[in-house]
Amino acid sequence: MDPDSFRSTLSSLAFGNVIAAAARDYQKELLAKEKAQPSTSADEIVDLDELMDDPELEKLHAERIAALKVKLSGPLAFFLFYDNLRLSLHFSVQKEVEKREVLKKQGHGEYREITEGEFLGEVTGSERVVCHFYHREFYRCKIMDKHLKALAPVHINTKFIKLDAEVNQIQIQKNGIAFDRIVGFQDLGSKDDFTARALENLLKRKGKHFLLASSYTVRDMQARAEEQGERGRSVAMGDAPSQPEKMPHAVCIPYPAQGHVTPMMKLAKLLRFYGFRITFVNTHFNHKRLLRSGAVVPSEAADPGFRFESIPDGLPPSETDATQDVPSLCHSISKHALLPFLDLLRRFNTDGGDAPPVSCIVSDGSMSFTLDAARELRIPEVVLRTSSACGFMGYLHYQHLIDRGLTPLKHESDITNGFLDTPIDWVPGMKNMRLRDFPSFIRTTDRDDIMLNYCNRQAQRSTLAAAVIFNTFDELEGPVLEAMAAILPPMYTVGPLSLLLQHHQIPDALASLRSNLWKEESGCLEWLDGRAPGSVVYVNFGSITVMSHEQLVEFAWGLVDSEYEFLWVIRPDLVRGHAPALPAEFLEKTRERGMMASWCPQEEVLGHAAVGGFLTHSGWNSTLESIVGGVPMLSWPFFSEQQTNCRYACTEWGNGMEIDNNVRREEVEGLIRKLMGNGEKGREMRRRAAGWKEAAERAAQPGGSSFLNLARLVDLLRDF
Repeated sequence: MDPDSFRSTLSSLAFGNVIAAAARDYQKELLAKEKAQPSTSADEIVDLDELMDDPELEKLHAERIAALKVKLSGPLAFFLFYDNLRLSLHFSVQKEVEKREVLKKQGHGEYREITEGEFLGEVTGSERVVCHFYHREFYRCKIMDKHLKALAPVHINTKFIKLDAEVNQIQIQKNGIAFDRIVGFQDLGSKDDFTARALENLLKRKGKHFLLASSYTVRDMQARAEEQGERGRSVAMGDAPSQPEKMPHAVCIPYPAQGHVTPMMKLAKLLRFYGFRITFVNTHFNHKRLLRSGAVVPSEAADPGFRFESIPDGLPPSETDATQDVPSLCHSISKHALLPFLDLLRRFNTDGGDAPPVSCIVSDGSMSFTLDAARELRIPEVVLRTSSACGFMGYLHYQHLIDRGLTPLKHESDITNGFLDTPIDWVPGMKNMRLRDFPSFIRTTDRDDIMLNYCNRQAQRSTLAAAVIFNTFDELEGPVLEAMAAILPPMYTVGPLSLLLQHHQIPDALASLRSNLWKEESGCLEWLDGRAPGSVVYVNFGSITVMSHEQLVEFAWGLVDSEYEFLWVIRPDLVRGHAPALPAEFLEKTRERGMMASWCPQEEVLGHAAVGGFLTHSGWNSTLESIVGGVPMLSWPFFSEQQTNCRYACTEWGNGMEIDNNVRREEVEGLIRKLMGNGEKGREMRRRAAGWKEAAERAAQPGGSSFLNLARLVDLLRDF
């Protein structure tokens, strides 16, 4: 057997790189022997490492290989070759073991966390390093950690380390060391469920010093925020850019209800801050309400780059200052809103003028007709889900509940006979759930129920968007966000949006735009100024909740009997079919310690030191604003995903208690005393509320998960 055939056989047996190297070493030994003396003995070995540096020996090298093919052709030569190969292999394996031990002492073979002070020494002490620049509350970082931990012992020649992005700030080039990097999950596909093999293949293509950043580094992001924010402020003040550049144009369209308009307005302001042209599209009905409330000015006088448009909702014209009937509105929008929205987009894209063409659509997740318009005009679209992530996961599983026969209900009695307490333990990321904890539209016996089918369809269609945005933060809803990452397009958690706005220097003209559909009574804040810290119960059941007159009275007497001061928002349409009328005796008893208003600036109220508790319907905006204010909650959920939010506040987050749907004044009094008092329950709720307030602040501040996710979202929308 000739040596080439032997090496080919070894290769076919998959002996690997070590044996192949041993064969090459033996060939060099034979060449060295023949170079040193004319003897044909195979026992003498001469090292050619230095000789082969001589260019004149290159030709000799080729000639000796040809000669060996002739000389090593008999059985004896084969055994001599094999014996020396085996000896060479032994020493090669021994050297490899010794090398691995040295590398392990240098920190190879495991996935370790380091500090900023150790960073430079770690990367200069090894030939190849992968560093994960991570964030503790990012569920994406947990995915990356899992894969890197698996790769570290396999790739012993590479050092795998991680660095906390919130504590340490490493620039992309330091002391002359340049880093290749991945920001977010670029090059790993559009979803978070990439494989370890995909990550391994990507790392093999990268440079020796490699940084894995789950998003931009803090310094990267701060620099970008300053640069883009300065440009945004300049544009907002009417200054023309020094050089023409393409301005991205985002069309933002919320579902026409207060709880949807508010978060969309906040997101639109942030996009405007980063240099986007904004067109905010309301329905005709809601735009009139915004003008009447003073939330917006009739023209673009505040900011020429932030304009308002409106389209019809298909319902009969009305001048009432109240939320429209939700089922009728959903049905009408799905039938009539697409064509006028298409006309609006075509006008922007064909008329020219001072508005650039629409580059992206940011739509409410409950307005999925916009996806049809986006597809027809080939405009990218992302959706904003204004619910909690846990509430949206409930909507995503409506079809599963239908398929399992859990909804529609078989009988009306199922609402009260305990059927709603059926455990639901099969939804990923959600534990301790009962059927009653899912969004309330499952509580119907009608298979054709408008809201059951509308919400089911809207949730499923959100998966067709280029991305899904949530007004939440990773630490608050981590498990359900991790579960949804496997079934949704790329997700961006950018909440609380109210805190993100506080961490950006929004120009006054832009900050002056508000979203309240009712006129706010600023006297609420002045009244609170005269109250002791933590002494006031704030009561607001949101923009849609309605109740009976009897329920209103029970709440009123519960407040009286609790003996705590209170601020109560009572909308004109709070009571079904009637103006909300309170007993004269109630008004007399609470004259000195209570205030009532038709609407108020809720974020400021919940941030006021005098407020110690919040009696709420558990709408998502109210829940987040309560978390931001560090205020514990007493919850009376009305409909939609408010039931889900209530369940999480009471069982997972520990900052809430629930009032039974059948309101009784004794229960209201007792729970308010627990909420506001110094008992064990009240102290624990305040402690948990304070903890979630800190977590929300961490997420929204520069370098936090939501702050960095906003940067990723801005880049996505700019790249469209």
